[in-house]
Amino acid sequence: YFEILVRIRNGYGDYVSPALFIPASERYNIAHWIDKQVITQTLEWFEQRPEVIEQLGRCSINLSGQSMGNQEFIDFLLERLESSTLPCEKICLEITETAAMSNLD
Repeated sequence: YFEILVRIRNGYGDYVSPALFIPASERYNIAHWIDKQVITQTLEWFEQRPEVIEQLGRCSINLSGQSMGNQEFIDFLLERLESSTLPCEKICLEITETAAMSNLD
């Protein structure tokens, strides 16, 4: 089992908490750019390691709810998943807690 988590390094090479940059990316409507990179890099990593795919139970990828509401992102996601060697049944897409909490009403 893998859970894919995004991390960004600051100018000093230290990791910045997602709690700092994810809300900002959603506020400025650019979370889909980050999610595209996460999808691209994750699938490329697995595609270069077929032996890992063979042993993989499931890979969970956290995505912004904002991205899931962006048609351009959905088109990108579907195209990328269809062309990947990673079987879709081994992928679990999770919507971030911020999106779930904002849609409670």
